[in-house]
Order: sequence, then structure tokens, then C-alpha cells
Amino acid sequence: MRNRILFMLCFLFVGFSAFAQVSISGKVVDNTGFELPGVNVVVKGTTVGTMTLGDGTYVLSDVPGGAKAVIEFSYIGFKPIEVVVGNQKVINVTMVEDSEQLEEVVVVAYGTQKKKDLTGSISSIDSKILTTQSTSSATKALEGAIPGLQVSAVDGQPGFDGGIRVRGIGSTNADAANALIVIDGVPVTYADGADPLSTLNSSDIENITVLKDAASTALYGSRGANGVVLVTTKKGKQGTAQVSFSGRWGWNSIGNFNFGAIDNAADYYEYAWKSVYNSYRYGVNGTGNPGVDANGNLYTNVKNPNYSHEQAAEFASQHLFNYIGSETTFGRNNLGNYMAYNVPGAIYTPDGGAKPSATMTGAYLVGTDGKINPNAILLYEDSYADELLKTGFRQQYDVSVNGGSEKVK
Repeated sequence: MRNRILFMLCFLFVGFSAFAQVSISGKVVDNTGFELPGVNVVVKGTTVGTMTLGDGTYVLSDVPGGAKAVIEFSYIGFKPIEVVVGNQKVINVTMVEDSEQLEEVVVVAYGTQKKKDLTGSISSIDSKILTTQSTSSATKALEGAIPGLQVSAVDGQPGFDGGIRVRGIGSTNADAANALIVIDGVPVTYADGADPLSTLNSSDIENITVLKDAASTALYGSRGANGVVLVTTKKGKQGTAQVSFSGRWGWNSIGNFNFGAIDNAADYYEYAWKSVYNSYRYGVNGTGNPGVDANGNLYTNVKNPNYSHEQAAEFASQHLFNYIGSETTFGRNNLGNYMAYNVPGAIYTPDGGAKPSATMTGAYLVGTDGKINPNAILLYEDSYADELLKTGFRQQYDVSVNGGSEKVK
């Protein structure tokens, strides 16, 4: 019995040790010894983390994982570092600049500069990102690739490209909110609202730089008030000519857009019947509309109906096409006399109004139960969705030739 108790106690101690949480502190500096504030310090694989203070120090309390935990240090412009906790209580880190990121050359309004020398707000993407995305235009490829950039539809025409917006909407004119597009140093305009990038093949673009703030766009004056998009196209390289070919295949389809939509004639007529029924039975003063009390509140006669259910249902079935909010005067309503069914036994009595319609008797399109007549024969079953929203097969083939000499590129 004694040995069993000792074994259980040892097992508990081992369990507590395996799941123990420790606290880590330390300091983060760069390779010159300068304290780095705002460095992200996170326990890898968890949401536990903190940021360094102004003096570069940090404290991580209750680090899960104990000695096996891995601490990640990340900071813009510096290479990320991972450190295994082990038996350490204090972890000091020296971060090294990411020279590849800082030495990257970007296009600016007046030429090119290295990222580390920039003071304005600039973002850029290269041809690798543009060509790997399966999009119909370079504009679509920018969407989600550059922080703060929006691609907004400026026209509802099929296939019409979107407008590029960097600083939101500053005008009631949709086209006036678009960023200035500069292709190989030449500013271009939106011809008839069309985005100039829609004329370029994504494979022909070397890189795209977006100038966001006033300092970056100053060279373009008022034209750059909405931001500037600088596009650099590819140039020929000296040497043997190279021929490139790419082919893409895919399908374009639309998602489910009929959430609760009325997409057939029967539903449309039945909802129209309900409208006439409610207006006739609960409307105020025979107008079919709500009334307004002394306090300006709307009210209907729901608690004290004008007519019985049977009377209102009969009226709605008779005057489905010519009820215009009056119990005595009739005419063509919003159904527009469009009859999609052949109703056997129906008698149509013209009402003689300025916009004539007819009262139905004998047989109704929508019965007094509010449902379409089961004997009614639908005259057509066409749907615009079936014709316009088909799943389409998409093909794209690109062929390019790259070459040049010292004088021609």
C-alpha cells in the first residue's frame, strides 16, 4: 500500500512538471545595441504574446509549454528570431536587419529608390504575384495584394473593369475618386470610365507601385490627390530571344443568389393576391393604405377588419389585376395585365378605366385560398437566370517573345 501511494505521488509531481508554466522576461535590441520598441513577442503556435516597451524590455507571464516552448520575435525590417525557452528565465535578443527587404528597389514618381531610403507611404508588388493569380485583369490582381487599396465597380456592364481607389471616396462622381494611373512614366486617363490597366496583360507587367500619401504623390499635383499607381512594363533583355507560352483554363459560375427570392410566376401572383387581400380587409377609409392618428403614428384595421375573410378573399381573387387602392374605382395595377397562365373557365369583364384592365369571374387565377389555380396552365417556363447565368468555360493563352541588344530592349 505504501509503495502504491508513493507511486501515485510521483505520478502527480511528473504531471505538474510537464504542464508547468513559466514567466520569461528580457530585452530586445538591434545589432548596434539600440533598444527596439514594439517588437512582437509571441509563444509559437499560441495566441499568448506581448510587445516590447519603449526601452525594449518585455515580460511574458505564464508561458504555456514550459521548457519546450518556442518564443518568436518579429519586427518590420528585421529578420524573425525563434528561441527555445529551456531553463532560461531571461531571454535577451539581438535582431538583425533584413537587408534583402530594405535594399529592395521600388519605383517612385521621379525614378527608383531603395525601400530603406523612403519616407513616404509606398507599397509595391512584382510580376510573380501578378502572374500567379488567375484573374481577368491586372486590376483584379491588385485587390487584396496591397494594403489600403480598393477595387470598386464603377459600371454594371458585363466584363467592365473596376476603378482603383487608394484614399476612399472624395467625390460624388465615382470616376473622380479613382487613383491616377501612370504607365512607364506616362499618366493615362480613364477613357469612358474604363480602367487603363484593363488594356494590359498581367504577364507584361514588371511591377506595380502604389503611392499613397501627399509626400509620395506631390510631383503629380492635384491629379495625384486620390493616390498614384505606377506601372512598369517588362523590357527586353540582351541575349538570345526567349519565347514564352502560358495557357489557363477554368470555369466561371455564380453562387446561389436566390435567397428567398420570388423566382416563378405562381409565387409572384400569390404575393400580389395577399397584397390585395390585406389592403381590402385592413385598409383605412377604403383606401387600402394605413391611417395616421393624432400623434402621427400609422395604424390599420387589423383588430377591427373591414370585411370578413371570405369577403376579402373573394374580392382579391376577382380584382387581382385591377385593384388600385379603391373599392369602387378600378384600373391597371402593377401586374400590368401580364397573364402568364391560361385559366379555363375564366371570364374577364373590362373595367373601362383610363388604363383598362379586367375583373375575373367564373374561375380565378389565384383562388380564395390564396393559392394558384391547379387547373391553370403555365404558358412559358423560361428563366433569364438559365440563359444569362450559365457556367462558362474560360480559356486564356499568352505568347510572348523576349530579346534585345545593347541598343534595342
